[in-house]
Amino acid sequence: MDERKLWSVLYEYDGTPFPSTKQEFLHWLEGQADIDSGMENAFCAQMVAATYQKMGWLSMKHPPNHYNPGSYAKTKAINSELLNGARLAPPEYFKI
Repeated sequence: MDERKLWSVLYEYDGTPFPSTKQEFLHWLEGQADIDSGMENAFCAQMVAATYQKMGWLSMKHPPNHYNPGSYAKTKAINSELLNGARLAPPEYFKI
């Protein structure tokens, strides 16, 4: 992994505002139609997807706003889109 590249990508999002709930939902809906909503404001799963794509770990098949937190919990599905040896382990659940 290129740690410098990762930090460079992460700094691109510094100060990026979180969208309102309505905007977040609209971003996600656009993503389901493979319409890129851009990164002017972004929700967390969108930032993770954009980071993975810029690092070469995630296919560019879908725009970053296509993904939601549940996308990363479905490891079999997301791992089929990961590249260059990147893989997510199955989620670990715990009780509080």
